[in-house]
Amino acid sequence: ALVDAHSSDTRRLTESAGVTYLWYPLEGGLYKGLEWTAEIFANQERFLDRIPQQNSWGIYSYVSRRLGRRFDVGVLGEYSTFRFDDAAAACRVGAWVTYLLSERQRFRLQADRFESQDWSDAMAVQTGYPAGDGDYWLLSLQWSVIIGSHEHTYE
Repeated sequence: ALVDAHSSDTRRLTESAGVTYLWYPLEGGLYKGLEWTAEIFANQERFLDRIPQQNSWGIYSYVSRRLGRRFDVGVLGEYSTFRFDDAAAACRVGAWVTYLLSERQRFRLQADRFESQDWSDAMAVQTGYPAGDGDYWLLSLQWSVIIGSHEHTYE
């Protein structure tokens, strides 16, 4: 249910921080390199006096390695808690390989493993909807196309 109350008892505080590290070897130029990014967030909410304060937090990180002009590979991981249940959480790990057709097109094959989907059980308790099926794999194929003019940040 959406709570839209204009009251001094309603409060939301979201904080986040992130870091990105880029490395390009001198001999590889822009076609080789490494990128690591990590982000963390915290969320606190209170809706009137009827619902107790809800807290959640999460972390996300990935590492991507450019292997040349056409390929890059990477891994990612994320973990977050669910705001309605402090003990409920969700976790995902994944890996991908990307083939760059050109500057404006790419194909990406990605496999993700979703684990600890406790949040779906917590949501079922709150809403009455059925609980989730638990852990699962997701395999995806993505085709990205950039349409229109664009500018590179390194130019």
